[in-house]
Amino acid sequence: PDTFTVNSNVEIDLNGYNITGVHTNNVDTLNKNNVLINVNNATLTLSGYGVISLKYEGTNMQWNALSATLRLSGSTGTINVNDAVVVDHLGGTPMSYAIDCYATGTANTLNVNGGSLNSTYIAIRWFFPNAASTGKLNINTGIITGANRDIWTQGSTADNSTIVKIADSYKVKVNGDNYYLD
Repeated sequence: PDTFTVNSNVEIDLNGYNITGVHTNNVDTLNKNNVLINVNNATLTLSGYGVISLKYEGTNMQWNALSATLRLSGSTGTINVNDAVVVDHLGGTPMSYAIDCYATGTANTLNVNGGSLNSTYIAIRWFFPNAASTGKLNINTGIITGANRDIWTQGSTADNSTIVKIADSYKVKVNGDNYYLD
């Protein structure tokens, strides 16, 4: 499918419905990645129960074949995952993310308040393209599972430890700028 872009505040109550996609394009540049829903300087709130999933079936299997079910982009924006919402990336590329946060500014936020984020690679990637990039990752409850790593903060921000707030019930391992759950 094409990428759905959210440019204004949107609330979706899945109410038992699913949103699924299969990308087959063979692109490998940052601006043409395989993303199902892109949140660009806006707020997307997902609630109720249902599944949002994406699978990549293209032929570009290089390291740069990024694919994400949800992507937070721009200099400001928020994704809220609430209730029993499941966000899945079913794989097909070495860079498969349930949620990819590309933080170009200082006001991006991902709130996980229930549900499940799952990927065959990394469930949440938070990428900081420059030292001025920051954001907030708030995990209050929910299940986060990546086959390679659950959460990965990547990039040039000097102190990534200030952006991650995880409920006390989670155990967190920190390895450089890489955060992942036990």
